[in-house]
This record gives sequence, C-alpha cells and structure tokens, in this order.
Amino acid sequence: MYMNKSQKDHTIKASKRIIKLDPSLAHLVIESTGKLLFKKAERIPIGSIQWIVYGPYSRLFKQYMQTNRSLPLVPQRCFTFVTDNGITLNFESVTDSEVSTWIMCIQHLIYKNIVNNERPLYTFTRIKFQSIRMKLEKQKITLADIVQAAVRQITEDMKKS
Repeated sequence: MYMNKSQKDHTIKASKRIIKLDPSLAHLVIESTGKLLFKKAERIPIGSIQWIVYGPYSRLFKQYMQTNRSLPLVPQRCFTFVTDNGITLNFESVTDSEVSTWIMCIQHLIYKNIVNNERPLYTFTRIKFQSIRMKLEKQKITLADIVQAAVRQITEDMKKS
C-alpha cells in the first residue's frame, strides 16, 4: 500500500501500488493498480532519497493511524523513504519479508546519502528485532514483561531441580 496526502483537501489516501526499480537502478518506479492502472507511473530518482525510516513513524503514517480505523496498518510492514526536498514516500508491504528486502536494497543504493545525513543504517538483525518489538507493542507486551516472565520461568525451573 502506498500513502500520500491529497493537495486539494489534505486527506490521506491509501492505494495499492506496485513499487519496482528500473533496470538501470536509477529510479524507483511507483505504478498504479486496479482502476488507476493506466495512470502514469511516478519515477523517483534514487539519488533524491536521503534516508529510510522503518516502521509507521512518519507524520503521514501517524495521522493515518489516528483517523482510519477501518484499514489498520501492520506496523512491522511499514517503511518510509525521505527525499531531499522533505517529501516522504510511505509504504506498507504485503509481507514481512518484503520490508527487509526493500530497506536493504534501497539502503545499498543510497548509502552515501544516509551516512551524510547521519541517519541509522539497517541490518537484517536490526530490522528483525524492530519487527518483533513492533509486534509486541501492538499486543501491548513490553520487553520488561518478557524479561520478567523469563526470570519467573528460570526461577521455577531452578526450584524444581
């Protein structure tokens, strides 16, 4: 799913889109699907993407989560590309595995931009850890809860032996 804000009425529009890299790896291509199939594809120069944010943390994602309860987001499937003019390209992937693939792929292509902007670099481990954290937060489970449960289990196991 791709999200953008309407310039006319400032409403948030979510739509299914296909994202792909062009063969030269110079542009991110965002194509329409369904009724909008014949709408011209958006071409974003890869060099204009400055950094990546994993999770639903952009302003647009936060507004969407507050106003659209009918189409809830899956937090660990959300990611944002931030361009040099401050535009955010907000996506929710279909599967969990797609997220890490897109983040790692685009990060490889814009590595210098990320470093120059002093933004974090992602590893598969970091993405997986954040994904698990977001899943737990959605279920209202904290890391402290998990640690406490593990300590209780260890203590019980020690008493039995």
